Amino acid sequence: MPDISTLVQTDAVAREFAHTLKHGDVIYLIGEMGAGKTTFTQSLARELGVTDYVNSPTFTLINEYPLESFTLIHMDLYRIHVAGELIEMGLESVVNDRSITLIEWADLFAEVIPPSTITLKFDLKGHDERTLTIIRH
Repeated sequence: MPDISTLVQTDAVAREFAHTLKHGDVIYLIGEMGAGKTTFTQSLARELGVTDYVNSPTFTLINEYPLESFTLIHMDLYRIHVAGELIEMGLESVVNDRSITLIEWADLFAEVIPPSTITLKFDLKGHDERTLTIIRH
């Protein structure tokens, strides 16, 4: 269980993790607000080659970052209220074997979204302590 309490630690873990990913991976990001999901995603995206600013798609719901051989998809389900909204978002058309998909708040709709290949569980243990559990399915 890596310690991701500092930005340097989060960046190092995300960069290492990025090299384990393959096209088609669906990664669930689980953890309370402020646990480090977006910060981790920003570091991971940079390591994968994204040069655009990466922010949480809380209001846009889906951000897509086209890269040379795949698309990095970053989704945030926090503001979704009913499962039907996921279909309206076009979820089925963006998650495919030519993408790597990161889904924040995936636990809210795990029964209707694509199954994860990896779950990242972010735990906030106090104001300055965060840990990450990586579960491969």
